[in-house]
Amino acid sequence: HQVLDNLRAAWFGGAFHAEVAVGRITGVQKHNPIVPDSIVAVIGAGASGEAAARLLRQKGARVRLLERNPENVSQGLLDLAAQIGIEIITGPHDPTHFRDVSLVVPSPGVPYSRL
Repeated sequence: HQVLDNLRAAWFGGAFHAEVAVGRITGVQKHNPIVPDSIVAVIGAGASGEAAARLLRQKGARVRLLERNPENVSQGLLDLAAQIGIEIITGPHDPTHFRDVSLVVPSPGVPYSRL
């Protein structure tokens, strides 16, 4: 559970890291810190999670989208995932979901207490 504890501890930095990853913060050099084929975990399959997953995939990352509630994964998202190669995992988070992950992007709609 060390991985999940580390994730919880880094929560408040998560949004900043996500924005840096896509080069959106003013004053940050615009480069792609996503190493092609690196694995990035996106937590939450809502609109912001889907947008982050799509953008990270365009940047060359292998995206693992984690959603606790399978009912929150729309058919449109399943179709998109199959089309562009996003891995979707539903159910409770497990340390194995974060194996080999180089970046974690928590969606803003995911409460800290749910990580």
